[in-house]
Amino acid sequence: MHIFCTLIFLHFLTVFHIFAAAIWNLAKMIVKPIKTIMIMKTRHLLTMLLLAMMPLAASAYDFEVDGLYYEKTGEVSVVKGDKAYEGAVVFEIRTE
Repeated sequence: MHIFCTLIFLHFLTVFHIFAAAIWNLAKMIVKPIKTIMIMKTRHLLTMLLLAMMPLAASAYDFEVDGLYYEKTGEVSVVKGDKAYEGAVVFEIRTE
């Protein structure tokens, strides 16, 4: 009787081991694509954020007054802005 119980127990362990290995392989098959998708989505999100922030860094002027765009680099100079200039632009030069 003791040998019979031992054989049944060993058979149970073998079946359990095969079942556990199958479950483990199934879990790996499910988790790996999910991790890959999460990495891809994270990279996509970071790329989109960087692209969205590029226009902020590409601004060619520091401030705008009366439709004219100015850049301040030690001196103040007129630069190209968001809108095209139309007509004649007259600058008053004052030295004080």
